[in-house]
Amino acid sequence: ARTYAHAMKATLFFSSATHNINVNKIFKFITAKLFNLPWTIERNLTIGEPIIDF
Repeated sequence: ARTYAHAMKATLFFSSATHNINVNKIFKFITAKLFNLPWTIERNLTIGEPIIDF
């Protein structure tokens, strides 16, 4: 999935039932990208946890 997201120059969000990615964070990230607003999110690449890769 990470390879495909990188090839498409897309952000990858992978969530898990055991770890919570706040839906509000994802919504803010998408809104910031759509309207070119300055907002950053921490990149998380830890195996076994939800992934946020961009």
